Amino acid sequence: MLTGIPCTLMRGGTSKGLYFHASDLPDERALRDRVLLAAMGSPDVRQIDGVGGAHPLTSKVAVISRSTRPDADVETFAPVREQGYTLLHLTARYQISKGLFVAARLENAFDEEYRLVNGFNTAPRGVFVTAGWQP
Repeated sequence: MLTGIPCTLMRGGTSKGLYFHASDLPDERALRDRVLLAAMGSPDVRQIDGVGGAHPLTSKVAVISRSTRPDADVETFAPVREQGYTLLHLTARYQISKGLFVAARLENAFDEEYRLVNGFNTAPRGVFVTAGWQP
């Protein structure tokens, strides 16, 4: 059975996000997380059953509530528990001559999609090559 939950879909640049009022979502954290992930279309990597854009850098979810902090009007932080992940970063440096070196770095070698904090996505695989002089 489907249950409707009011939300707002906002788009800006290449990103889009669903904005929910905390009071409209289930109080139980595990159920709330399942609702938010389902709204985006997870766990399907293509997110074809939701409004997610199939990439964590362009799809966001915000849960809005009145802040308990005196320096903020609203809270938008709502962590979502996802499955575990493993990251592999590799670094190599080669000294060509006295002072001259080249270095290479591979970050997120397995191209894992992961989030440390909901709404703040992390970069996909990255390759960096550097040459430098160090007297």
